[in-house]
Amino acid sequence: MARATTASKLAGQLRGDLDAITLKALQRDPRDRYSGAENLADELQRHLTGVPIQARLAHPLYLLSRFALRHRSGITTAAIVALIVALVLGFALTRGS
Repeated sequence: MARATTASKLAGQLRGDLDAITLKALQRDPRDRYSGAENLADELQRHLTGVPIQARLAHPLYLLSRFALRHRSGITTAAIVALIVALVLGFALTRGS
């Protein structure tokens, strides 16, 4: 069965969160690693559901990107509504002059 992705696209998807999770799991100092398999599994589940992982810094741009991935349809709908409102207001203001 053919996949709907290219090798470079797949590599891009595996960078970032999965890199951070892997690096944390491989830390030399045990205190810097996950405390157990359950913690690692929880972190992988967070990645799969699009929730920010704990292995990365909570940078506002990272948090926003995770939010946008989880709420694509709502953001798209809001953008379309905002565009329609802007077009209607722009049309009404030009017709009223």
